Amino acid sequence: MIKLDKGDLKVGDSVKIVDKAGNESTQEVRSMQIEHADIDIAKSKDQFGLKVTSPVKANSEVFKVK
Repeated sequence: MIKLDKGDLKVGDSVKIVDKAGNESTQEVRSMQIEHADIDIAKSKDQFGLKVTSPVKANSEVFKVK
């Protein structure tokens, strides 16, 4: 689950995922869900699931790539 602190995130945006060890990966957002319903945009304070291409460790941070 991801909680968006500020701004918005849309399908098609790119994100960087960084774990506590500093390992990072970048990927395009291809799908997101809130309570098993597909969404195209997540807004500030939303909690949502993000489909990822590789395993992500708990407490990793997610950043929108501009």
